[in-house]
Amino acid sequence: FYISHANASAHASRSSDRTKGFLIDYSRIKCRYFQMLDPVKPISSSWIRPEDLHHYEEVGIDGFKIIDRGMATETILKILKAYSERSYEGNLLDLFPDPSKSISFGKKSLLVKARYFLRPFTFNVFKLLKFASLLDDSAYIDNKKLDGFVEGIKNIDCRSLTCEECGWCRKYYEKAVTIDKDAAERIKKNYEESLESLISGKLFKYL
Repeated sequence: FYISHANASAHASRSSDRTKGFLIDYSRIKCRYFQMLDPVKPISSSWIRPEDLHHYEEVGIDGFKIIDRGMATETILKILKAYSERSYEGNLLDLFPDPSKSISFGKKSLLVKARYFLRPFTFNVFKLLKFASLLDDSAYIDNKKLDGFVEGIKNIDCRSLTCEECGWCRKYYEKAVTIDKDAAERIKKNYEESLESLISGKLFKYL
């Protein structure tokens, strides 16, 4: 999904694009939906904790992309603080790029938000409201409980083992992740309904 996501984001962010930066990112929505179906995936995906920067620096990597375009200023400062101090107490998801951290969802006036989201001649605005619920999250990843995760990964050949044979990511998922099951079920349903409206084209019409 990443190539499609990056390509769509690049096109939507052009100053000449008629959407003026507005994008319903199918690839990102589908990816997050798969993560809802298998909550171990956020643990087995690519991410770097503030505490683990030194592992990458030791092999010569000295540049890290830790923020995303369009993030709110307070979010950028929070993430920079965590990585500069190389420590974070809290939910690791706080440090991950996510649409909910965008300036479009920040402390802007209602008028500014309406100008961004209210597109009655492009989308069914009533169905578009459903997409706002996709910003909710049902998971809490205790960052400090992931201590030791990368050290173990360095000794595992992921290319020659299936996830079922290995079990390392699942071990840390069970240790560090808490899921609100009621919220997860509600969000999963919203993902399914939103994806259906996007794929079927119902999002773009009223009748």
